[in-house]
Amino acid sequence: MCRSSIRLAEATRRKLFDRVVADKALVTGYHFPFPAVGKIVADGAGYTFAPAA
Repeated sequence: MCRSSIRLAEATRRKLFDRVVADKALVTGYHFPFPAVGKIVADGAGYTFAPAA
């Protein structure tokens, strides 16, 4: 994989996560810890998964 592809992949993920955080959208995933539904929240320079209560 070339460096420009790696940078594009990171930029795409950050754009998606920024939108999910701004929209306060519920997300789910097969590999998320139980319960596998919650929100992605900003955490410093990154993001973290906050399970739904």
